[in-house]
Amino acid sequence: MTVLMVSDGIAPERVGGSYRYLREVCIALAARGHECHVVVPQARQDAPLEEHGVDGVAIHRVPDPPGPRLLRFGRRPRQIAHRVTALVEKVKPEVLGLHWAYLASALPAVRVARICFFYGPWGAEFAARHGEHRPGIRLLAGAMTRCERRVVSGCEAAIVLSRYSAQQLCGLHGIPRDRIHVVPPGVDLAHFAPSPERQRVRRALGLPSTATLAVAVRRLDRRTGVELLLRAVHAVNLLPRDLHLVIVGRGPDAARVQRLRCSLGLEESVTLAGFVEESVLPRYYQAADVSMMPSVALEGFGLATIESLACGTPVIGTQVGATPEILT
Repeated sequence: MTVLMVSDGIAPERVGGSYRYLREVCIALAARGHECHVVVPQARQDAPLEEHGVDGVAIHRVPDPPGPRLLRFGRRPRQIAHRVTALVEKVKPEVLGLHWAYLASALPAVRVARICFFYGPWGAEFAARHGEHRPGIRLLAGAMTRCERRVVSGCEAAIVLSRYSAQQLCGLHGIPRDRIHVVPPGVDLAHFAPSPERQRVRRALGLPSTATLAVAVRRLDRRTGVELLLRAVHAVNLLPRDLHLVIVGRGPDAARVQRLRCSLGLEESVTLAGFVEESVLPRYYQAADVSMMPSVALEGFGLATIESLACGTPVIGTQVGATPEILT
């Protein structure tokens, strides 16, 4: 079988759970003898436009059209559509896997089965990230939701990562439940594994050796609850406790998180590690006594939860989205 995926990125050149999921799905398909192609925008100028990796996955990168950033964004779906149309003629895929509604919105009608990969509601996540009460945000979020509905409704089937996301897809877009398939992500147990030498790992990372150490691997935006977690650490540290929090990740709210840490006087109690390469990420789970998942909205899965558990580190999470589904 030949599969053609369409996404706004793929790991490792794009960071995020959905991009890693796409990569692992493609590698698994190739390992089973299927021909797997992925069309993505060119994330870096030095990235080759055509790449046939040793893992059997062919990546076709589409350069952005010239012009200002907003204009490039607006033209991107048609650029992607041209490349997809050419590949459909060339490789004759049996399946089109669509990983982002916006890029799929301009695809022409072709006689190929379409499967939507639904990671979460695009419009609702945008509103949660930018503040739904800000002028114009609700309007934009509504347009995103309608775009997503058109794409998802035109697919023969949908793949989601959790039962929670399946319920979202049914409720938001009216997709029949029998067209939705739950395919949770997995973890590379050779990479994410416990370490018998926690103190040595802490020393290597420059983290406190005696404190109770909590780690949160999170994108820094409103939805993921990082600010809530900082306020919780502040409250705990008013008690005679020795708690240290490490936040791993980056995002649009990085500056605000930094300001809040300072205003709460948590410079000595909270380490902002920023972006961490995947090769190093398991060490943070191995160093910690506990992992935190403080999501406040729309947690479609939370790859960090199962990564931490694979490293032998327990997880405390809010009862939001798919987190209870994983932990119970």
